[in-house]
Amino acid sequence: MIQVSDELRDVCVGATVNLFVSVGETSRRLKGEVYETRERGENGDVVEVRITEGAPGDSDIVFWLGFAEEATYMLPLDAYDDRLVYVEYRHNGARTGLNVRTVREVGVR
Repeated sequence: MIQVSDELRDVCVGATVNLFVSVGETSRRLKGEVYETRERGENGDVVEVRITEGAPGDSDIVFWLGFAEEATYMLPLDAYDDRLVYVEYRHNGARTGLNVRTVREVGVR
């Protein structure tokens, strides 16, 4: 789990999400408009967020959020070869799992 800003608790359809994440030795900006949220888990305590990235990528980005009273977390979607995948990035039918180390900045509007 990666702790993120509580600002992500207010993510809803139509919101613009702007995340700066560290992936390996580089940084990646994930920005787009939320087009769908889904409750997951037994008690709806996990929210799946799907955003569409505008230019230049026209890509879909998926991540899960978990909420505790004291914090908000980005949860892993999957694990490959001892790496946790926190973000799935889809572009032109291909899928890439991002091994996010940290979320450096969060913006929601």
